[in-house]
Amino acid sequence: MLVYIYFGLVMIEFDVKIDGVEYIKLNYTLVYRNPALLIVVLAALATLLVSAITGSLTADSFTSSPVLIIAALVLAYVFFILPVIVFYRVRTLYNTMPVLHEQLRYKVDEKGVSIKGKTVKEKNAWKDYTTIKQTKNWLILWKAQNMGTFIPKTAFKTDDDVQAVIALGKAAGLKIG
Repeated sequence: MLVYIYFGLVMIEFDVKIDGVEYIKLNYTLVYRNPALLIVVLAALATLLVSAITGSLTADSFTSSPVLIIAALVLAYVFFILPVIVFYRVRTLYNTMPVLHEQLRYKVDEKGVSIKGKTVKEKNAWKDYTTIKQTKNWLILWKAQNMGTFIPKTAFKTDDDVQAVIALGKAAGLKIG
């Protein structure tokens, strides 16, 4: 990690190599922290819980009530099927995209983010991004709802470097989420 200051301008340089396991964990975090998914799960749990408390959750009522069947199917999907889908989808994506395997050199300054590697060379102005999101282990620069630049925090030497990137984005008008 290098931080240069020229005439009051900040430029941060760092190298990124994305680990497959961490990339899969990130995608699980993004899927399961989706507010819409949380609302659906809570509604399904509340339906089953209210039915159990009121005593209307019996084998006969369960099989004859479309609401209870749907609630059970939603929970089964979210907790048993969705994790498998996410795992195989993300693993396939990671294995088929060479850019996710290579060492990338990032340069971040007041103009935007430059990324250079064996298979990629791009410059993104800050206006190309909409939001900066921070998770426990990642900094995500979102371009759209499902498209972004993922930077593992391990690429930064200190939290101050992470905060410097966030400050540059914020100064450029990005939302901090």
